[in-house]
Amino acid sequence: PLVAQPSGRLMKKENFVSNVLGIIRRLNIDPGDIELEITESVFIDDFDEMIEKISALREYGIRISLDDFGMGYSSLSYLKNLPIDTLKIDKSFIDTAITDNSTGIITESVVNMVKKLGLETIAEGVENEDQMEFLKRISCDNIQGFLLGKPMPSEQFEALIAEDTGR
Repeated sequence: PLVAQPSGRLMKKENFVSNVLGIIRRLNIDPGDIELEITESVFIDDFDEMIEKISALREYGIRISLDDFGMGYSSLSYLKNLPIDTLKIDKSFIDTAITDNSTGIITESVVNMVKKLGLETIAEGVENEDQMEFLKRISCDNIQGFLLGKPMPSEQFEALIAEDTGR
């Protein structure tokens, strides 16, 4: 999917949903190919309004990820109330999951709980093979981080994909 991270300020605008849908229509993109990453902090000022907006976007097929879980205002009640598809486990957990038993247990528990809720998991900040092996062992769905590649401009990514697929 194409991933975007709208700011909380942008999401609070009254016309946020219609703007997103307008961009998707104008660019002729399948909404199912879009994933919006949001942080917990967007819910602080007006929880109900944000739930409405996110639910409206999901009705059009746009996927929603909760980014940086465990870093801010994390509450397990969010997980049952938020209309999300994916939970992204913050890099700070991944950094120490294999060296600190408590962090490893918490990370594994979060992955198991999230899966039982029918959500996908993404581990952020995976930088080495040991972290990747740990995440495979606990059945984390997806990983992102420098182990796979550094962030790059979209043009460079498109060229890399074209080279890989022989196009």
